[in-house]
Amino acid sequence: TFLIENRQPISNITANLDSTSYYAIQFVKSSNEAIDKINLLLISEELQNILANTENFSNELSQINISELLSELKSAIEQANTAFKHIDLTVLKSRQDIFETLETLKETIDYLNEFSREISEDPSILLRPTKK
Repeated sequence: TFLIENRQPISNITANLDSTSYYAIQFVKSSNEAIDKINLLLISEELQNILANTENFSNELSQINISELLSELKSAIEQANTAFKHIDLTVLKSRQDIFETLETLKETIDYLNEFSREISEDPSILLRPTKK
């Protein structure tokens, strides 16, 4: 009588158990596939290389004396600063000389242009100069 009266709920429970066991099996299959992929990744040569490189980098980094490196970097920057100051002073001191040289070059170019013009007008002045 108990089974007859509860036939529908028992059928529902059985169907739910079938459905639940189906999804549990699918979950286990998916989990197994994921675990297989993770295992392949863990034993892959690329990951092993990455781990080895990371270990090498960590070892090299631990051997570096950071304070000494920073001290050398500071010294290099100070030397570069000094060099730039000397270059700047040299440029400032020679600025007038550079301007004078440029002015002389401009005059020379003017004279050469004038000479070229005179020669093109009268090439004989190369052989016998005229007195002015």
